[in-house]
Amino acid sequence: MSSTDESAPAQPSASPPAPPAAPPASPSGSGGVRMPGWLPRAMVLALALYACFQLGSWAFDQLIGLLTNILIAFFLALAI
Repeated sequence: MSSTDESAPAQPSASPPAPPAAPPASPSGSGGVRMPGWLPRAMVLALALYACFQLGSWAFDQLIGLLTNILIAFFLALAI
């Protein structure tokens, strides 16, 4: 017979694995609740995106007159 015979008596298994060690207690006494590691990076990314949006909005406001003149010149060039 093969070595995977199910009629053979089951051998007792080894003792169950030990549970993982608990993380060290925080000195601030907050009950072990910590800020996730990705949160500071997400906050920096959100602030950077907001700053880029504000910069783009300011640049568009500064260039709106020039863009209007270019648009008028384009339509006048088509009319000639």
